Amino acid sequence: MHSLPLIGALAIAEVLVRNWKVEAGVRWPNDVVVDRRKIAGILVESKSKGNELIYAALGIGINANFDTSQIEAIRDSSTSLLTLTGKSINREEFVVAILSEVETMYESIQAGGENAIMEILKNVNWSRGKRVRVKTTGQEFVGLFEDYESLDRARISTRSGPQWVETNTVVSVDYESD
Repeated sequence: MHSLPLIGALAIAEVLVRNWKVEAGVRWPNDVVVDRRKIAGILVESKSKGNELIYAALGIGINANFDTSQIEAIRDSSTSLLTLTGKSINREEFVVAILSEVETMYESIQAGGENAIMEILKNVNWSRGKRVRVKTTGQEFVGLFEDYESLDRARISTRSGPQWVETNTVVSVDYESD
């Protein structure tokens, strides 16, 4: 399932909005942002044998209980829950809420509910209209992020026309300044 990084980011954004009233967005392909600053990122390691998925490990990094304004190197590009709310959070409660949301979304997709997840994504899509430099396993180009075609595929508008990018081919995405 190539959409696992996006599901992880979407689950974090939903928990931040619902439980902490933090207006979080999803930045394609695997980040969570608040006010243009990164608060979380997702990586997936997986192993397949032919067309069979053997395992997928979801790695979630979240800036929680430290003040990002105290670290000059990330002050302008990152934030944390402590920075946003002014108080420490219970990490265990936070992790349980996120894992529960990931499981709910994953089960919904497995049951044919991708459209419902896409609707949630539309509400927290931070990437729409942003200028991106995309490097995939086969090409590199610059364009405007248009939208998600599916949880596994995005549409980027370039000078030469639209580019459809499969998530599993993405090597890197750089967002140009606003």
